[in-house]
Amino acid sequence: MTVKLNQPPAGLAETLARARLLKPRLEDATDEMNRSIQEVEAELVALQLGVRASVNLESETDPEFGSTWYRSLIFGKDAKVWRLLIAEGRNDDPGGDVYTPLVNASREVRLRATEHLPLLVQELVTTAEAEIARVEAATKAAKAVASAIKVGGAK
Repeated sequence: MTVKLNQPPAGLAETLARARLLKPRLEDATDEMNRSIQEVEAELVALQLGVRASVNLESETDPEFGSTWYRSLIFGKDAKVWRLLIAEGRNDDPGGDVYTPLVNASREVRLRATEHLPLLVQELVTTAEAEIARVEAATKAAKAVASAIKVGGAK
């Protein structure tokens, strides 16, 4: 097959015409996804559970050094505001995590994160239930101490 130089491949004009139509569609779809993420975030804030939870989105272990890079979806506080966050870091650098609001993450990360939202909600509920048990146990222990003090001090 002979290719003539300085001539576009057959069908290129049609492909480019389709490409021009895709840009606004992709922008609209991405904007709608962002609105959906913001809606989920607002609904989680409205629950007022007051607990942080996370789920792993992806991780990769470096076989040579044994350290693991990870990316997680988190619902937690960011400068006193509860929100959906993406955390990226390494298990051998616990203070080196980088946090990004989910709505500001790359489209690919947002797509992956939205698939994990149901699991994050389940983790939030599990975490809240565990926190209730801890608070109830601490309350019972404090009441026992107060009772012991009352009994021991009543002479």
